[in-house]
Amino acid sequence: MRSKNSLRKSDPLVGRSELGSISSVKSVVARFTRFFKRKSTSSFIIIVLIITVVYLLSQSDLFLVKRVEVTAQTNKYVAKEDVERLLTPYLVTSIMDLNTSLVRKDLVDAFPQIEDLEIERILPSTLKISYKEKLPTMTITSSQGSFLTDTQGVVYAQAEEEDNQDVPSIRLSDDYTETIAIVIGEKPGNIDIDRLLLVYNYDWNIDQLRVESMVLHPDYLELQVKDLLSGVNQPTVVRLSDKNDIQESLLKLTTLVQLSRNDAKNLQLVDLRFDKAVVRYF
Repeated sequence: MRSKNSLRKSDPLVGRSELGSISSVKSVVARFTRFFKRKSTSSFIIIVLIITVVYLLSQSDLFLVKRVEVTAQTNKYVAKEDVERLLTPYLVTSIMDLNTSLVRKDLVDAFPQIEDLEIERILPSTLKISYKEKLPTMTITSSQGSFLTDTQGVVYAQAEEEDNQDVPSIRLSDDYTETIAIVIGEKPGNIDIDRLLLVYNYDWNIDQLRVESMVLHPDYLELQVKDLLSGVNQPTVVRLSDKNDIQESLLKLTTLVQLSRNDAKNLQLVDLRFDKAVVRYF
């Protein structure tokens, strides 16, 4: 009896059938290949056309920046007109090509009084700018005048009389101002705003004390501290080193105040710049 394999070999109909199947498969594969090649070519052409159209539109007058819209909660330090004037050179720029990082840098450099700056493109031709004006953290006074600082200690505006009422005020000593110049938009010297705020925000009331003035020297801070329980009108002069821990120094001061009250003495000077406190009484 002949095997199935031998039958397939000897039967011409079987061989023709198999060859036909293989040819059909090859034909289908070829058709799909040609289809996808045509599809890929068409897709590529469409993408190129879209990119070209978008580019041409972006360079047309339709997308040139024609309007600058400025929104601010207050305009005490920065006038909207000044912002619009600064951005005038961008009016000839395509809104698609607009470098918002450069716009931001120009605004921040020109107006250190602003924060929370947002820049938005509104198609087809509007540039929207929104910001807030800074609130003062501290007032710094020197022979050059009084200035407002932000949370980083950067001077951002000249202080007016009403600005000195609700924020801490510190005066720079003459020997300090000899070595630095106060420039709007810059931080004067190495002033540590956080350290100064720790002194100002210390809970003086609990010990019946009040800070009447703060003077910053190159290497120490001098306070005029009024003892509200003392019969002496003149405040105590307190000197704090800029190298010692401020909380520990203030704790030492309040301890010395309590001891002087127990001894019925009035402190004239407390110098905490050294390992051992220097104390002088009226």
